[in-house]
Amino acid sequence: MQLRKLASTAVGALLAGATLAVPALGASLDDLPSPFVSDGEADFTIVVGADANAADIVGAVDIAARLGGETVTTESAAAGEGQEDVELGEVLSTEFGTTLDDDDVGVLQDTSIGFDSENWDVHDEIRLASTGPALETSLSSNEEDYKAAPVMEITAKGDIAYYYLFDEAINLSARVDSDTELEIDFLGKQLTISSITDADTMKAQVGEEIDLDAGESATVEGKVVTLIQTSSSDAKIDVDGTTGVIAEGSTKTVNGLEIKVDTIFDDEGSVDDSAILIVGEDAEKTYDNNDEYIDFCSTTGGDDDCDEDNPDWVWVLNGLTTLQKGDVTAGGGPTIGIQNDFVQDANTKEPLLEGETLWLPHDFAKIAFEDLVADDFVKVTIEFNDAIDVSDADFGGINFGTSEDGFLITADVEESLVLEDLASGWNASYITADVSTEKIALILNESAMAIQVFYWDTNNDEVLAGNLSILQGADALAAGLDRFGFVDFKDTTGSTRMPLALNISNESADNQFFLGFMNNDTEVADEATDDLFIQMGTAALIDRGTGTAAFDSLGPVVDDSETGELLYGRSSNSTAPNTLKVGTRDEDQLTAYGVKVGDPDSNGASDKVILWVPGDRQEGRITIGSSATVTAAGERSGQITTSVSKLDTETTAESEGNLILVGGPCANSLVAQLADADKYGWTCDESVALGGSGYTIEIVEDAFADGQVALIVAGQNADDTRDAASRVQTFDTDGLTGMSVRTGVYAA
Repeated sequence: MQLRKLASTAVGALLAGATLAVPALGASLDDLPSPFVSDGEADFTIVVGADANAADIVGAVDIAARLGGETVTTESAAAGEGQEDVELGEVLSTEFGTTLDDDDVGVLQDTSIGFDSENWDVHDEIRLASTGPALETSLSSNEEDYKAAPVMEITAKGDIAYYYLFDEAINLSARVDSDTELEIDFLGKQLTISSITDADTMKAQVGEEIDLDAGESATVEGKVVTLIQTSSSDAKIDVDGTTGVIAEGSTKTVNGLEIKVDTIFDDEGSVDDSAILIVGEDAEKTYDNNDEYIDFCSTTGGDDDCDEDNPDWVWVLNGLTTLQKGDVTAGGGPTIGIQNDFVQDANTKEPLLEGETLWLPHDFAKIAFEDLVADDFVKVTIEFNDAIDVSDADFGGINFGTSEDGFLITADVEESLVLEDLASGWNASYITADVSTEKIALILNESAMAIQVFYWDTNNDEVLAGNLSILQGADALAAGLDRFGFVDFKDTTGSTRMPLALNISNESADNQFFLGFMNNDTEVADEATDDLFIQMGTAALIDRGTGTAAFDSLGPVVDDSETGELLYGRSSNSTAPNTLKVGTRDEDQLTAYGVKVGDPDSNGASDKVILWVPGDRQEGRITIGSSATVTAAGERSGQITTSVSKLDTETTAESEGNLILVGGPCANSLVAQLADADKYGWTCDESVALGGSGYTIEIVEDAFADGQVALIVAGQNADDTRDAASRVQTFDTDGLTGMSVRTGVYAA
């Protein structure tokens, strides 16, 4: 009984559930986990013998554990949403485009409506400006308080807009009136326009529409509205004890609520009386271009101080008197839309952070900063050191000391720094191919008029890689940016990602050497603006070979942070760093590439800079659309919730969908049945006669019914069966191929 209980409960718990489907023919071991798991659904019953050895059941549990946790690939964004990975420092429209329609966001429409006895083609769209919103950082936006968290800035009013547009010419002012109201699906809500005054003015219903029979009530704005009765021309209405009579088509305020009697239904007596009422603080309201929208505050992501006088969203109305197709240009065709009227940047309010969402009115659609893409980083430390031992790097008769002044560049991931053999900066290179390391030293040798570059090899021995020239010719400075290596971590690799370079601003003055960690991403229009430059302080002026100058600090002063010892950016046409000085910022900072700069002020006081470099250029995952759930590719999609594990004595094989049969013909009666039907190669007696050991893993098509696939996992003994099950458990790495895999006596 204990074995049977294990078979029916332990396996069943792991494989809780299956949706049965008709499998495809032509199955093989190469296709695993298909057809037993396909498109996120399980389609199998796992069967062990009623009197099976415990090892058979443990093997079945192993298979169940694998298939029960099998992952599937799903879409990166659910229906109704568009999702893009946006680089830091990049505007959203670079990836999404400036116009999103129903092909991009499922909640948008492209349809036709009936109006004024005609059909009209219409669509709505979401617009993003070419200049914003954008993902920015503390350095790309020059806002220290952003720290190391990227944000989504909305830098201007009108960065985000929604429009409802006619696709054919229409003069709305000539068609809309109180008898011919325009009803449209606007931001997912019915918008009723009852009149148009001029090119940018309209009257729209803003109250709640309620349909009441005589004697019925509804609560609006906290007050009880009751229809008492109607006549052929008016309605008698009570609002919390105050009564008013309102003519059909007219509007009146009763006890603080504005009520428009839209339609009256009147029969003899009051029993069948009814009316459609528009009720609210305002039943209808006249709007001009740039007035506050009806639902003017976002539920999340808007301005914390939003109110009617300081709205998040305002109307965009123009061209309502022209006979043209709808467009979004002032002075063009009819435009009915809204746009943001708030700004979220460093000078106004805190922009959206990772995990936060901006909702359009009525929660119609969202712009969500879901998360960040890159999550692996290498820590790189750049530090002044006055005791660098490079004595083992003697080269060509040149002796080096045990306590040299210079800068150490170290990484916490092996071989994640590369000295580049063919880089432009070498004056003399002693390497014949790129060299990978996790430790580099830069030592100023004025006698040689060079910065000497050392690295530590795989034996932790220091080696001279070459010289970076200080001067070219008698008096000329070294040309601009002398590249000598790059960071090599995952996809951040090569000279087109994050090269290391030397910059010399003025060799005749102190402290004019800069070590550059550069954003050289060729996909970025002006990647130079994202460079980091570290000032390497010198003890004396360079004096053309006197040998008196040496590195002595980070920045001009030892053991102190100075604002200019860490510079951010340069113009694309210049080799010199920009003047954005960030060396005394006292919070972690972030570049547009995604490099986190650890607390410059604190680290600078110890003459070091600490960087966390991502394994690829950092991007933010942005979703624009409705509230549908996003499922990342490769995640578990749906759980199995009904038992599919059975004993052979309780199984009706032909009705079970696909089968996984654990145990040979002596242990599992279903395998014995397949052997009797010549669909499996060995009966119980034949298996016993084989003797020895071994196992077989076999696919059987049309096992007990047309289209049914069985997977047989059988061994000569219980331990062999368990070994076979273990191999099925690791099918993706264990070389299962073809219709069968056989070992031992089964392979003879």
